[in-house]
Amino acid sequence: MGFLTAIAVVVLVPELVSATDSSSQMSFLRPAYLDCVGGGGTTTAAVLQCAHDEFVFQDKRLNENYRALMSSLPATEKAALRDEERKWLVFKAKRCALPDEAGTADQVASADCEVTETEKQATKLQHRIHK
Repeated sequence: MGFLTAIAVVVLVPELVSATDSSSQMSFLRPAYLDCVGGGGTTTAAVLQCAHDEFVFQDKRLNENYRALMSSLPATEKAALRDEERKWLVFKAKRCALPDEAGTADQVASADCEVTETEKQATKLQHRIHK
C-alpha cells in the first residue's frame, strides 16, 4: 500500500464509521461491516471488500423487500412503486458516483455510499411492508 493510500485509509475510514454510527442506530448495517471499516490498520482493499460484501447483503434485502412490498400492493399502486425505485436508482448513481479523477479515498467513499444508500432504501421499503 502506498503512502497516500495509507493516509487515505487512516483519515477516511474513521469518518465513515462515525458517519455510519450516527445513522446506524436505526439501520440494518451489520456489525461486521462497521467493525471492518472501523478497524485500525485496515487496507483499502480490505475496506473495499467489506463494502462489497455488505452491499451484496443489503442489495439482497432491498430486492426481497421490494418484491414483498410489490406483491402486497394493489395493481393501481404498483406502477408508482416501480417509478419510485427507478428514480431512487438514478439518485443513488449520482450521489455515489466517482469523480473523474478518483483517488483511493474517493473509491472508499463511493463504496460506502453504495452500501449506506442501499441499506436506507431497503429499510424504508421494509417499514412500508409492515405498516
